[in-house]
Formats: sequence, C-alpha cells, structure tokens
Amino acid sequence: MMPQWTPQLSSEKPLESNESVWRQSPSDAVDVAWERVTDVGMLEITREQLLKLGKDPSSSVHAAPEWSGRDEGSEDGDERYLAIIDGVHLMHCLNSMRKSLYHNYPYYFPNGYPPSYGAHLSHCQEMIADWLMCQPSIEFVSFGWYERRDPPFPDFDITHKCVDYEQILEWQNQHRIKGLTKPMFDALRPEDGVTRRTSTVMYDEILDHRWDEILEAAERHMKLSDE
Repeated sequence: MMPQWTPQLSSEKPLESNESVWRQSPSDAVDVAWERVTDVGMLEITREQLLKLGKDPSSSVHAAPEWSGRDEGSEDGDERYLAIIDGVHLMHCLNSMRKSLYHNYPYYFPNGYPPSYGAHLSHCQEMIADWLMCQPSIEFVSFGWYERRDPPFPDFDITHKCVDYEQILEWQNQHRIKGLTKPMFDALRPEDGVTRRTSTVMYDEILDHRWDEILEAAERHMKLSDE
C-alpha cells in the first residue's frame, strides 16, 4: 500500500470546545465516529509481503481462498496470509484507553481532581488521535499459530523504521537551558517594537484563573523550578 499524502492543519481549539468529536463526552454519535476509524479489518497479504515482515510462513495463518473468491488452484492461490493494519489497531488501542480513563484516577488523584483536568485530558486525547491518523503506521500485523491455542492470534512483534527516541532525549538534555527557573520565565517581557500575535483560544483560557492548574502542570513539564 502506497499512502497518499495530503496537507492537513491541526488547528488549536478551546479546551472546553466540543467542536472535535475526538474529545467529546461519550454518546452514541461519538461511539459511531470512533468505531468508524477503529474498525480493524481483516486483510490478505502475499507470501512476499509476509516475508518482508520477517515472519515464518510455516507458522503463519493462511487466508482461506473462498473468503475472497480466489480459485485455490490458481497461481499462488493458497499463498495468502491473514493480516491487519497496525495504524488502525493503534487507534483501536487509543479508543480502549478513552473508554477506560477513569481506571487510574483513584491512584493518581486520591483527593479528587479539578474540573479542568477532564478538559485537558480530552485535549490530549484529540492531539494523539490527530497524530495517529496523520502519520499512521501502515505496517501489517500478521497472524500465527501458537502452542496451547487453536484459534489464530495476531503477532504484534512488528519491525518498524523508527526515529531514535533516546537520541532525541539525549539531544534535548544536551541543549536544554540549564538553570532556567519559573521566576526567570515569568519575568520575561517583550522588547520595544515587538508585534504581538492575536491571542489563541487556549492562551485566553490559560489567562483565566480557572486554568491555573493547567498552566502549573505545563510549567512542571518544562521542569521550571521555583527558585
């Protein structure tokens, strides 16, 4: 499969916005939208494609010719294998997390959590969904035969071409501004002649006292000390 690339703006929305279905509260309409993009369809791949995945055909699951109307006696008629698309499976995983977000609340928020936390979380959920659909993994996930189990099971050992994330962390650490504190950051003021940008919806919300805890969380992410 050769993906077609199209530019698409990931625009900023208010934290309390319901414009994006990917951050809306549960409902029948929301479930329909998520189910559409997380519908993991079973596919057939060729022996050559399977070998490129680094999988052993002898332990991989054949696709029955009659499922797709192929003639079993035709050329490579029995050399098709079951697979799913990794990127759609990852969206399925995100959807499962969306449905289970309450699960860890008692551990991380034993005294309850601020109302704005839910809005912040839905914002993060939307950002991840947008990214997974912008840069989806188009690797195939094949199926194998395993001991102690008769039905086929997906083989999630996938070889990806990956950016070296540890290298990114190392570079970031080497180039991080050392000694930057919160008072230093808060003391920054524009120089004369600076053109101010139109305030974004999210920044306007952060300026509202209701979102103080979100701003504090962002500062913690930047590891700004209070000293």
